[in-house]
Amino acid sequence: MLINKKSIYLGSLLLTTALFFVQCSNNKIGNNESVSEKDLYNIPGAQRKINISPAFEGLDVPYLKYAVDCKQGKKINVEKTGTIIDIPADAFVDAKGNPLSGEVEISFREFHDAADIIASGIPMQNPETGEYMETAGMFEIRGNVGGQEVFIKGGKKIDITLASYNDGNRFDFFKLNAENRWDTEQKKGEPTINIMRTEELKKISAKLPNKPVEPVKFGKTTKFVFDMKTDYNKFPELSIFRDVIWQFAGNTTDKDNPENNLEVFNTNWSSIDVVRTADCYKLMLKNKDKSFEMRVQPVLKGKDYEKAMADFQKKMQDFDKVKEAMAQKIEMLENQAELQRSYAVSGFGIYNWDFWKDDSRFELQVEVDFDPEFDYAEKLSSLSFFLVNNNRKAVVKYTLEDLSKRFAYPKGEDNMLVAVLPGNKVACFSKEDFKELNSKRGQKVVFRMKTSSIKINSIDDISKVLAMN
Repeated sequence: MLINKKSIYLGSLLLTTALFFVQCSNNKIGNNESVSEKDLYNIPGAQRKINISPAFEGLDVPYLKYAVDCKQGKKINVEKTGTIIDIPADAFVDAKGNPLSGEVEISFREFHDAADIIASGIPMQNPETGEYMETAGMFEIRGNVGGQEVFIKGGKKIDITLASYNDGNRFDFFKLNAENRWDTEQKKGEPTINIMRTEELKKISAKLPNKPVEPVKFGKTTKFVFDMKTDYNKFPELSIFRDVIWQFAGNTTDKDNPENNLEVFNTNWSSIDVVRTADCYKLMLKNKDKSFEMRVQPVLKGKDYEKAMADFQKKMQDFDKVKEAMAQKIEMLENQAELQRSYAVSGFGIYNWDFWKDDSRFELQVEVDFDPEFDYAEKLSSLSFFLVNNNRKAVVKYTLEDLSKRFAYPKGEDNMLVAVLPGNKVACFSKEDFKELNSKRGQKVVFRMKTSSIKINSIDDISKVLAMN
């Protein structure tokens, strides 16, 4: 170990030896085998206290706020994720059970990955058994009037159709109880397709307007230019093109080039129509015997061109605004979850679509070594560590004391260990670092934590750190 680095040896020899003895005598596990989470963590003693403790100072997952008329109820669409909250009429009472009228403020927030979970500090593990959760979506919902807590009336329920970014039916529905432990509300639940997202994407694609056609100034060109001798009494709808000179909009060798169809000029056409297309116009000529279509664009001279160009620029500004708004809407919808999971809750609180993981986990003796950027030796005991795995859907929190007693991780998954440092900084033992571990069970290894240059000021900053590692 380098002298200029701050290092901590995690793991008492006596405790480790005792732990090995229990495991070997009960399970006869060899040096290269993994150990069951329940065997590793099921240590006799009282239940440990679990707190909700956000990891970073001044940072938490923000609430969305909604005003709901008690008498009418409300259906809330959370555009960012695709979640739907359906609140019935006359659903709220005060602490004494009296029905409420007027408006209630509903606070709602969602948690979908490790960044949300770490920021919130909501526990996602059982400290006695070592089991930990993989989430398919978690949410918290609260209600108040003037800062006073309100409650859901008996017999009423709020339907929560929660956005979910995980498929499969292995997830149960849980509620966090007063001791901050998870109670099972329902076993298994099938996800459904976010139909509203699919339908809205189709509608927007159909509404996208055609881009305005830029006027062409009359001048030197190799393309065919012509005008039309038109009886405007017979074709009054074409009078808007009275002074327009037309230019073929395709290439010289194209089949609809009139120069390759000389009969166009020798035919008396009884029907003439001009139709707007995506990038030009289509001129359609017909009589009782035949028809001809070609791509054209108007060419203008002098003031006609200047006026048309000013009109085009105004139309382009309007088009760009509409296009940008629609692009933002499409991006938002595409970022929404394709799946949803539904449950009707009868009380406010924190709920979770999750499943307990008790896979075999690989145990190590760990020495944590920080790089020179970290110089807070007096605060080491207060650090929080988070093991993040399985595509950032599972988080296991450790304190320094926890790590000194036991550390285990699931092999075969993407793992990383994140230490939260003072000043909202973090240090990481990355996915690649984990993959390079070639240790045997129980062997002592050094986790060299690398301090990130990113200071954590937002949930997005946490996501950036996790993505980089």
